Amino acid sequence: MNLFNRYRSRKYLVQILLSSLLIMLLFVTVSSGALMFNAQKNAMKMLDDSNRKVLSQVAYNIDFTNNMFIQFLISLYFDNDVNVLMKRDDLDFFDITPRLYELDKTTESTNYLNSILVYNGKTDTLYNSGDFRLRDGGSGMSRAFRQLLDGQRDTRKLMLIPVEYDHGNKTERVLSMLMYDSPSSHQARENAIVINIKPDWIMNNLIELNKPNGHFNSTIVIVDGQGTVYQSASRLASADVDAASMLAPHLGKLKSSMTSKTIDGPNGKWVATPLQIKALDWQVVTLQSYDEVMSGVRKLRQSSVAVVLLFLVLAVVVTFISSHRLYKPVEELMRQFRKPAAADARPAARGRLEFSVINDSYKNVMHQLNTMQQVYGEKRDVVKSYYLQRLLTMKDAISESEFCESRRQYNLRLEPEGPYVVVLLSINLDREDNKLMHFAVANIAKEIVGNRLELEMIELNDGTVSAIVSLSPDHQGRIGELNALLQETQEVILHYYRISVTAAVSREIADYRDFAEHHAELRKLLAYRLVFGEGGIITAEAVKESRKSFDPGLLEETEKRLIESMKAGHTADSEKWLNHYFHYLKNLEIEHIDYGVTRLILTMSKTLQPISAHPGTFGATPFMRRVMQQTTLDDMKEMMLEFIWTTMQGQHTEETRKHILLTDTIKDIVRQKYADPNLSLQCVSDMLKMSPTYVGRIFKGTASQSFADYLNEVRLELALQLLNHDNHTIKEIMERVGYTSQSNFFRLFKMKYGAPPKEYRFRTMIGKSD
Repeated sequence: MNLFNRYRSRKYLVQILLSSLLIMLLFVTVSSGALMFNAQKNAMKMLDDSNRKVLSQVAYNIDFTNNMFIQFLISLYFDNDVNVLMKRDDLDFFDITPRLYELDKTTESTNYLNSILVYNGKTDTLYNSGDFRLRDGGSGMSRAFRQLLDGQRDTRKLMLIPVEYDHGNKTERVLSMLMYDSPSSHQARENAIVINIKPDWIMNNLIELNKPNGHFNSTIVIVDGQGTVYQSASRLASADVDAASMLAPHLGKLKSSMTSKTIDGPNGKWVATPLQIKALDWQVVTLQSYDEVMSGVRKLRQSSVAVVLLFLVLAVVVTFISSHRLYKPVEELMRQFRKPAAADARPAARGRLEFSVINDSYKNVMHQLNTMQQVYGEKRDVVKSYYLQRLLTMKDAISESEFCESRRQYNLRLEPEGPYVVVLLSINLDREDNKLMHFAVANIAKEIVGNRLELEMIELNDGTVSAIVSLSPDHQGRIGELNALLQETQEVILHYYRISVTAAVSREIADYRDFAEHHAELRKLLAYRLVFGEGGIITAEAVKESRKSFDPGLLEETEKRLIESMKAGHTADSEKWLNHYFHYLKNLEIEHIDYGVTRLILTMSKTLQPISAHPGTFGATPFMRRVMQQTTLDDMKEMMLEFIWTTMQGQHTEETRKHILLTDTIKDIVRQKYADPNLSLQCVSDMLKMSPTYVGRIFKGTASQSFADYLNEVRLELALQLLNHDNHTIKEIMERVGYTSQSNFFRLFKMKYGAPPKEYRFRTMIGKSD
């Protein structure tokens, strides 16, 4: 019982023992089967080869004997005495008697002859010698040969033909060979000579030839072209086995076979080996007892069984010893795992496979280790991010030794010596998941640029993403490669997220202490998005090359011409001078651009307000707000042109009606899909198959507010209704109207209604109770 319990708890050891024994048993079984199969196959092949040699000799002797019969028959055919009997019709008793006497002597002296027949067609007389039954015209033998020579049977000359006849209560046969003049079959009343061969003489000769192969209980059988079987007087015949009845069902297969076949007989299975004699259309077959042929294989099988049993006994002993040795490390490992295990955990482990227990323990340890590494990594990333922000925002805040130590501690992908390049990425977002998108942009940039260049990505607290790129000393061409990689990054982000990213790239920086200075310069460069547009790459060199000195007089003169054209109602001239004005602004410093845009907005609002059909639309503050919401100078110019064009038309044209229809459609979409957190200007533009810039501009121009403001207005109005009439929680209301960020929802609600949602609901409830 103790032994059973011991092995029951060692399931892996039991599996090793059973698997090893099954594999060995399978191997021995397959090997023994293959050995027996090959032994039987080889025995049959050796027997077939041996029989082929004997049959070849038999076939040669039969062919030789047949030629001997032919030569003898031809010599008789041309014998003068035989010709007298065969052809003359005037013979008397004294002519016939001596000639028949000579034929009798020839028959008696030739041991294979049964009789000789001479047929005279003229007199229809059949002369014979040998077998006395031929002299009785009414005997079965005499009638059989009369039928043979009546011309009705297809008999070929010089060929052995079996002739059967009745004698008493049994049927006897001889082999006959004919000779006559016709080239084909024998004709009626045609002279012929016939010799009859004793079949026993042929078979007795075959017995003598088969004596060297007499180790097996075998016999030789001849099958003629008509299917008649001639059996030798062998041990097969003495066993009362009829070869004719045994071979009859298999004659067709044996005739077409070139190898030995196993057939069923009355006393078990027999092996038949056939050989064709084409000249006589005969088939010679040897028959041997299958049991005697396979006696050696049976002895081998018995020996194999004894060897297999001995091998299995030894295999069990070896498997038992080797399995325990193989299990010893597993047992030791289980002992180590069970030591720190709790007492209540051990019974659960007993019913399970050892490796399952080890695997679970390993997973638990690795989970704890991964948790610790994750916590450590998060803390390390926070410190690393803080350190990199200090590099970018605080000049001389880090000493050289601290920089080198931080490179080693945080594994920074920055070389200890320059040159470097700082990149600032600005994301044009009109959505609430700004932090998540900044994280996505930083990862994409790191994946694309970081595969070719050494860099570190930093997400700054102000919502921008920066990168420090380390260039190799032989960095010729690296700046161009960096710009190409940044452009690829912009294309990927635009394709997957439908947002544009503007990149500002600094000049080469020789020392890390200058990071903060260049980073501050990049923030100024980003303001030039007004000139270069969203989604571009801005460099200090590009900005410097296009800047010109500011001429207030030229700006004022262009503005004066524009105002005059507007007052005169000349739309084409107004557009021309407005293009001149903005073309000049594009080549100025950013401070002068801001000044020029603000000045033009104030001047245009004063000019358009008196002549507009809707004077309130062109107040200085609303007009300035709508124009300044544009992200590029080109968009500002298009907004101003639209205002000029709309004001001077005096009424809604077809284009204006299209704008109104588009705006109403956008409002309908917002009212239907406001609950979708991903609803944005880009999403609506994709639905309308239009450019986001064009849709946003038309909506602002027609609705007098941006898409984002209108979306927030609809959502906040619905949130207010839910606060006043439903018992939903603040979080449920926020999610139902499409917000995912609670802080953003509270901020926007407070800006519109003067208090956060909770405070607003509380005040409303107090007011109702009063």
